[in-house]
Amino acid sequence: APDIMTLLCGINDGPVWDNIPTAPDIFRNTYENLLQICMDNLPDIKIILLEPFYLPVKPHDEHKEIWAQLLPEYRKIIKSLAEKFNAEYIELQAEFEAMTKYHNAQYWLWDGIHPSEHGHGVIARKVFEVLKKYR
Repeated sequence: APDIMTLLCGINDGPVWDNIPTAPDIFRNTYENLLQICMDNLPDIKIILLEPFYLPVKPHDEHKEIWAQLLPEYRKIIKSLAEKFNAEYIELQAEFEAMTKYHNAQYWLWDGIHPSEHGHGVIARKVFEVLKKYR
């Protein structure tokens, strides 16, 4: 029975990876059902939702057009669900884009979608910022 749950859905999962036209609907329904199950079973849990992200890095840069199209919709869905479930929402895309000023995209997301140890550090820092609220 955790007190806090963080949830990060990557963009290489399910409908987005497979370029299914109804992906946003499938994503919303699945995500919302998961959150509802959590709230039904753990009504006092604090939820932190993390924004999905992508940086163009080979070999996945061929997907950048579909991901560029779907990611804003997915972020909008997650943001609306954060509001609905009174959850925190952590933006990560802009953070990763900003970090490319210091090192190339592959330094942060080794294949454009999976964080390197440095990318995980970026995520952890953002999560810890939010966790300070719950001390």
